[in-house]
Amino acid sequence: MKYNNLYKNILTPEQVDKFLKQLREGDLFKRETNLYVDNSLGCGYRFPYAESLIPHLTEIIKKDYGDNIRFTSLYTRIYKDKSFLKPHIDRDDLEITLSINLFSNLDEEWPMYVTVDTTDKPHNQAAKDFSKMMKNAIPYITNPGDGVACLGTKHVHWRENLYCRKDQEYIQAFFHWAYVKD
Repeated sequence: MKYNNLYKNILTPEQVDKFLKQLREGDLFKRETNLYVDNSLGCGYRFPYAESLIPHLTEIIKKDYGDNIRFTSLYTRIYKDKSFLKPHIDRDDLEITLSINLFSNLDEEWPMYVTVDTTDKPHNQAAKDFSKMMKNAIPYITNPGDGVACLGTKHVHWRENLYCRKDQEYIQAFFHWAYVKD
C-alpha cells in the first residue's frame, strides 16, 4: 500500500470547470489567518457539485488506502500573494488527505511537500518539531485536475510562501477520509 500518491487527472477538465463554476457562483469564501495559513480565502461549504464527486474520489482512494474508510470533510482554499501553508499534520478525523489543484495562473510551480517519514505527534504540534522530517520530503507538482493524497495525520505536509502578482491565485480542494474503527 502506497501512502503518498500523485494522481494525474483525478478530475477531468470538465469536472474541474464545473467545480470552479459552482464555487465562484456564491460568495462563499472567508479570509483565513491562523497559525497554519495566512492571506488565503477558505470555504467549508459542501455545494452540490463537489458533493457529487465524493463517491468517484472515494473509490480511487480506496484502491490505495483500503476499503475501511468513510468520507469526513471537504474544504476549498484560494491562495494569493504571500499565502502560506505551514508544515503540519491533520486532525484525527482527517486521516487521509487528497489535495486537488483546481486552478492556477501562477508563473512558477508551487509544490506541495509531503514527508517520507511519519510521525505520531498530535496535529497541533509546533512545526519546528518536524524540522528533521522535513529534510526528507517529496515536492509534488500538480496541474489543474491533479491531486496528491497522503496519510495527513502521519505525514507532515506544507507549501512554502507564495509570492505572485496580485491578479494571480491558486485554488485547491481538500477531500478527507477517516478509517472506520471497529
